[in-house]
Amino acid sequence: MVSDMDVEYTLGLLIIVLGVAAWGYTRYKAMAADGEISLGEIIDAVEDGVEVIEEAIEDAKELKEE
Repeated sequence: MVSDMDVEYTLGLLIIVLGVAAWGYTRYKAMAADGEISLGEIIDAVEDGVEVIEEAIEDAKELKEE
């Protein structure tokens, strides 16, 4: 049996994951706008992505504590 808390947690995680995916897609579209992606752009995206992922992990931990 699935409790309401499990459903809320699952929906919260889904929202977090969709937010990260939307960020990634937006970042990719911005990098590919000129038709090519440079190594510098990839490195910058990875560095920014680490921060986004760390924030998502913290959000997920907070969600679990609630």
